[in-house]
Amino acid sequence: LGPDAQLSGARAAGLAELCAARGAHDDALTWIERALARGPSTAARARIEARRATWLARVGRHEEALEVWADLAGAAPSELSAEACT
Repeated sequence: LGPDAQLSGARAAGLAELCAARGAHDDALTWIERALARGPSTAARARIEARRATWLARVGRHEEALEVWADLAGAAPSELSAEACT
């Protein structure tokens, strides 16, 4: 993707952070998924996915959060503690 798509992804990630700061985690997840769809760099993708996992846990989507954290850790979901999601 070109610079315009990356800038658009950065804006979407910024809007996600604003929503999360206001406690609107469902909206934050919508924006963070848009940021991910715009193909961020590898380093940015890891940061964005980590935020996504945190927000998934906050809205009670623990299984999904665990899967994201496992992917980031390079582990199977069963290798991580479920308490990490709370």
